[in-house]
Amino acid sequence: MMVKMGLQKYANDFVSALSGGLRRRLEVAIAFVSGSKTVILDEPTSGVDPYNRMKIWDIILEYRTGRTILLTTHYLEEADVLSDRIAIIHQVNDFSWFVTSIFFSLKNFTFHYF
Repeated sequence: MMVKMGLQKYANDFVSALSGGLRRRLEVAIAFVSGSKTVILDEPTSGVDPYNRMKIWDIILEYRTGRTILLTTHYLEEADVLSDRIAIIHQVNDFSWFVTSIFFSLKNFTFHYF
C-alpha cells in the first residue's frame, strides 16, 4: 500500500512532517489497509493538488470492489467518477431535500422532500 500511494520514501517520517496531500493519501491508505467491508471517507481530496487527487481516486477505484464506501465531497465530478449511487443533500432554511440517482443525469433523478 505504501508503494501504491507513493509513500515509501516517507515510511520513517512523522506524520506531522508530511504535506497536506501526503497526509490525505496516508489517511486513505489507512482506511483501506485493514480490509474493512465498509469505509467512510469524508472529503478525502479536499485541499489536495490535482496530482494527489488523481492518486487518491486511483486507490479508491482499485480497492472499492467488495466494499461499501460512503464518500462525502463538494466535487460533482468526483462523485460521478467514484460512485455507483449519488445522493445530493441540500438545506435551505427549514426545508431540506435530497436527490438520488443511479446514474448522474437529470432524467434519472428521484426527488425526496423532508
